[in-house]
Amino acid sequence: MFDFVSILYPDGRMKHAFINILLIVLLPCTLCFAQEHSLSISTTASNDSLHEKTTQAEHLTSIVNEIETALQNNSVEKISKRFTKKVSLSLRGVESGTFSANQAHYIVQEFFSKQKLNNFRFTSKGTSGEELYATGGGTLFIRGKREVVQVYIGFIKSGPSYLISQFNIY
Repeated sequence: MFDFVSILYPDGRMKHAFINILLIVLLPCTLCFAQEHSLSISTTASNDSLHEKTTQAEHLTSIVNEIETALQNNSVEKISKRFTKKVSLSLRGVESGTFSANQAHYIVQEFFSKQKLNNFRFTSKGTSGEELYATGGGTLFIRGKREVVQVYIGFIKSGPSYLISQFNIY
């Protein structure tokens, strides 16, 4: 049988040679295990982050669907309950600006009392930096005349939910 220890240490230091060989063989394996373990931690963190983003996307989709239904029914209460403290409004034919949630509620209510939004659907939603948005289109009947409109709603995260910070009908 071939003896590696006596080749490496011809003066008979077998005990030390054996320990050195073990270190030479086991140390790289230990490092591999440590890297593999840290990789699994990173993968777990990535999975948690992906799960959180998926949950946020599902929550946002739920809110967007709720707002879409409210717009189809011209339900100001369901829309305004999602307003932030200050809302940027731009409504076709109405004064634009930044208003308190209470003021914005009454402005939107007045807007929908004069014209009805029909055939409305959100066609896209996504992110722009930290903000989330949804856009869509429909028709308004203004003084008996049908007009095509575009709706843009900007959301910001507030606690566990999303609130409307921007509401535009062009």
